[in-house]
Amino acid sequence: MPQLFLLIALFCLGCTGQGQNGILPENYPPDLTLRYHYDGGMHYYSEDLLLTKDSCVFNKNDNGKKTTLKFVLSKTEWEAFYAMLKKNHFDKIEYRTESNVYDRGGIRMDLSWNKDQRTLKIDDSQVSFVEKRWDKDWNAICQYISELTKSKK
Repeated sequence: MPQLFLLIALFCLGCTGQGQNGILPENYPPDLTLRYHYDGGMHYYSEDLLLTKDSCVFNKNDNGKKTTLKFVLSKTEWEAFYAMLKKNHFDKIEYRTESNVYDRGGIRMDLSWNKDQRTLKIDDSQVSFVEKRWDKDWNAICQYISELTKSKK
């Protein structure tokens, strides 16, 4: 069992800051996709959001009560969303992994484009933590997404 924990820890160390294999293009790519996951940790709560050009789906599980919301973003909303990602340096935000973290929820986001050949990932959940110097940008992005989903209800 200790070998398994050591293997996981080494893997996690290798993942620190991983997922950043590109910078955001100047203009938003037409096939941009955002995958967002919020995990409530010890609380029976989760949110999943998938944003694509043609459809957006928001799923929430609040203590077993499941709701789904489907919507489409306008071109103006996509442009505003993309501008917000660039303004808050989504492609520069760094995170690290730690060990001995238990029952921690949080938010994870994956952004992809160019037929999923370019991806950016940020993880602030479980054993991963956004670096403190990026808190302001990360929180602005998370708040924007939260307000976006609330506006579509």
